[in-house]
Amino acid sequence: IITKKLESLMHRHHNSTLVKLAEARRRQVDLTQRLLEFMTTLQILRLRGQMLRPEEEMLRVRIEQIDRILNSNDSLQQCLSDLQNKVYRLQARSRQRASGIGGGGGGGTTTQDPELESQLNPIINALADQQKATAYLTETTHKYLDSVAKIEQELADRRAEVSRPIY
Repeated sequence: IITKKLESLMHRHHNSTLVKLAEARRRQVDLTQRLLEFMTTLQILRLRGQMLRPEEEMLRVRIEQIDRILNSNDSLQQCLSDLQNKVYRLQARSRQRASGIGGGGGGGTTTQDPELESQLNPIINALADQQKATAYLTETTHKYLDSVAKIEQELADRRAEVSRPIY
């Protein structure tokens, strides 16, 4: 009885720890994003009125190129979607074949379909992960482009202030 209770307590403790760990990870990601936004704003304010250094200008140009590539007709996301659709069609076709082969006794369904499923599932999961990563990269690029636009606007405002004649 004590062993069962101990196992039950350990199981409950393990589950609650996993939940707390997941929550802590989520909070850490949230706080990291908030800190990054704060640091970006702070850097914009600190560098107000200063010209961009050559390496910063090259970085700005590179970010714009990446954004154009990602936004060019959503080609990368479209390609991933097409691949995922092909995998789904292959999966459906294999199910149809398996049900046609094993229609009477059901012997073909149990041996072929799970095999093909096990081969296609990693591909489907990888494609879904890549699609999520691409969406995240696109969102991040847009966010940083907004920051770069703010920096450029601040610099333009400062240049206008500096070049304005004093009467």
